[in-house]
Amino acid sequence: MPRTNTRKKPTSAAPVACEVVSHQPAKAPRKVLDPVAAFNIFNAAADEIPLPSEVAAPIIGKTSIAAMEKLRCIGGGPEFIKIGRNVFYKAGALRQYLRSLESHTVTQ
Repeated sequence: MPRTNTRKKPTSAAPVACEVVSHQPAKAPRKVLDPVAAFNIFNAAADEIPLPSEVAAPIIGKTSIAAMEKLRCIGGGPEFIKIGRNVFYKAGALRQYLRSLESHTVTQ
């Protein structure tokens, strides 16, 4: 016995354009602090104080947060702490990293 289709066929309506609406505000790009402000914060911080990337970047000579992210990925940068999605650098770890970058020349 043949089956009969009892479903209604959709009517041909004009296609509706869908618009993607984000309910969250757009994030402002994170910018590093100016070097003077960063050094003031860094010099006042004890070794165990965690500093955000915005403060740590100018201390080690980086001009962007992306440069700090790249150092974390490829290695060779200062030790960092990750709390959730946030990354911090202890002031003592930054000082140790800066000491490791020092070079000494020997003259004979």
